[in-house]
Amino acid sequence: MDDLVGSDAKCLLCGGAATGRTFPFGTRWEGREFLYWRCGRCASAFVHPVPGSAEIERMYSRSAYHDTFYDTVVEESPVSLLPQLRKLLKPGGQLLDFGCGNGSFMRAATRQGFHCEGVELDERAREQAAKISGCPVHSLEEVKASGRRYDIIYMGDVLEHLPAPAAMLRELEPLLAPDGIFFIEGPIEDNASFVYYAARLFGGAKKLLGRPLLADYPPFHLFRTTAASAGSSRSRWATTSAPILPMRPDSPISSKATVCSGPARRASSSRL
Repeated sequence: MDDLVGSDAKCLLCGGAATGRTFPFGTRWEGREFLYWRCGRCASAFVHPVPGSAEIERMYSRSAYHDTFYDTVVEESPVSLLPQLRKLLKPGGQLLDFGCGNGSFMRAATRQGFHCEGVELDERAREQAAKISGCPVHSLEEVKASGRRYDIIYMGDVLEHLPAPAAMLRELEPLLAPDGIFFIEGPIEDNASFVYYAARLFGGAKKLLGRPLLADYPPFHLFRTTAASAGSSRSRWATTSAPILPMRPDSPISSKATVCSGPARRASSSRL
């Protein structure tokens, strides 16, 4: 049955075909099963079936997502990225935080002199982010209609939530100013790390004990990568004029990576 279900499953990063079920196996939500499959081309794990647009709106409503995972304003993580951004952003430059969550990053960046705006899917989440950050927060449609251009589009822990990452990057590219860049940060969850192996051990124990392998929450992360799998697929999901560079973790047990891309200024970096 699994082979039949996965026969039309295509990797969200590179379009490769599924080779079989893989960790973290899947989740059951709203009566549907969302299973993880291994890509035979780039070795990423990805969800199939992919949630539809109405499901995604419910998944990322403020009550279902933001109030659960981003109820507390945490600034330590964004602050550590700001020195890298300062090297890339010209004085007076504009930064767009795409998928700004509760506004923590924008608040930290604004306090250090950055000019920020945000984009968030849910209207109530936009209101909360604007209140916390003191920055304008829009829907994507509003930003596209405004004609504004940004020197940096920051995507922090966002790409893995998108059902069509390549299409979204292409949709956002016209919002970049000349020589503008994407600055993308996200988890490399299947990279060798203590967290990864602990999770695998827990999953194996559940299987041995006959416990269900499926979780019971929404499929928030639609794909999972290692640094190598993200790098091998980048040429297929990058935009034409702003190619995505390979992720190179500083440590073999890194579970987080950042990557910059742009038509003129290019750099890549990573951190634990």
